[in-house]
Amino acid sequence: MSRATRAMQLVTVIGAFLFLTAAPGQAQLAIDTFLDPFPPNPDLPASGREMIFVGSYCDGNVCPPGAIVTHATDDACSQTGLPGVLGGERAAHIVQFGTGNGDSGPGYGYLCLNHSSFGSTKLFIDYGVTTDMNTDLTLGLATAIRVDATGDMYAGPRPVPLRITVTSGRGTAGETSATVSQNLVLDGTYTYPFASFTGVDFTDVDAVSLELDASAVQAVDLCIYNFQTNGTPVGVESISFGHLKTLYR
Repeated sequence: MSRATRAMQLVTVIGAFLFLTAAPGQAQLAIDTFLDPFPPNPDLPASGREMIFVGSYCDGNVCPPGAIVTHATDDACSQTGLPGVLGGERAAHIVQFGTGNGDSGPGYGYLCLNHSSFGSTKLFIDYGVTTDMNTDLTLGLATAIRVDATGDMYAGPRPVPLRITVTSGRGTAGETSATVSQNLVLDGTYTYPFASFTGVDFTDVDAVSLELDASAVQAVDLCIYNFQTNGTPVGVESISFGHLKTLYR
């Protein structure tokens, strides 16, 4: 079974678990629900895998007869009209830094970044690329952006910096962008207070970007979810990434 196939099966199981354990309640303002998958990769026409990747992948269940497709440096996709994305627009770009494989794709509420041995990448996700989001992120008395992470970053450890950039007033004299970074090491919730983004007007946000930087580590697999503001939470039972991952090694 290919690594990409195992990863997609893992996401499917995690997603089913999420839907079964979600409790009723009012959700925070989601920046990206990660329910909208990437489009089928045009370089993998036979398998139609909904991911971006670097390295070499089999376009089929078995190679041969399937073809091996290689992206030596990077891969990207862009989408509009996504119902689960704030503003509806999302662009993604993965860049190779190692000698192994790396791939990423959202689905079932998770955005995952996977690597083979010696795989190291950076993943960039941008919102409001061509059209201003014009969004008030302080709705519901929110004071921060939050994101949950799960994976094997602790092994080593292999911290993965997650950088979030927010832009307000784009195209005006008051345009301001600020970036805040935190190291993802353990499973849990990471909070990015609005006050840490110096000068940004969170009542009129035009663009948001995130960067998962796995360029300095190797073979790390992780997923992020609940990428949203810190409004009234929806209760979700704890998920054991390690347990689920062992099912698809």
